[in-house]
Amino acid sequence: MSDVDEKRERAKDYIPVSLIEKVCPACAKHLRAKGWKGIKLSWLMQNADKIRSNTIGEATLKGLCDYVGEEDPGFFTACMETDFGSFEPSLHSKEGFCAWLHHVCFGRWPAED
Repeated sequence: MSDVDEKRERAKDYIPVSLIEKVCPACAKHLRAKGWKGIKLSWLMQNADKIRSNTIGEATLKGLCDYVGEEDPGFFTACMETDFGSFEPSLHSKEGFCAWLHHVCFGRWPAED
């Protein structure tokens, strides 16, 4: 893999501030003030439970849930059909990202009773 391809793949692991601004303008403003260009998806996925106590993290997660905007059942499908702009969660697969987001938003995995 070339250096350019490797950088492109690593970039897909970031939720850019431009998307965060759509789901939580105050969060994006806070991140920009700190000089951040985005949030690393793998970090967010590993630390979702911990950041719920952080106002910015909680608002970002809630914003992502609201951005997909569908109640369950139907959230996973809506997430798969959602255009996230330049953010393509392909590092973990869009299916994996949407399943994880479903779990974050509803406290259970898709199709879990």
